[in-house]
Amino acid sequence: MSIIYEGTVENGQIKLSEDVRLPEHTKVLVLVPEHKSMGEFAIVNDSDGLPVIRASGIITSRLVREIESRTV
Repeated sequence: MSIIYEGTVENGQIKLSEDVRLPEHTKVLVLVPEHKSMGEFAIVNDSDGLPVIRASGIITSRLVREIESRTV
């Protein structure tokens, strides 16, 4: 029987959104929603399903124009 829990990655560790206790050595599978990697930024789906831009630095007007040109 499979059970699905939602979580996030914080400091490289998977944190489940619910108060879940799993037995040691439990086999788990991690599904990462599809995202488009575009160099210094990525477009990913947030927990509410809406797209979010994740950038490695400051989002400038130049970067916004680059994002717009690649996603059209």
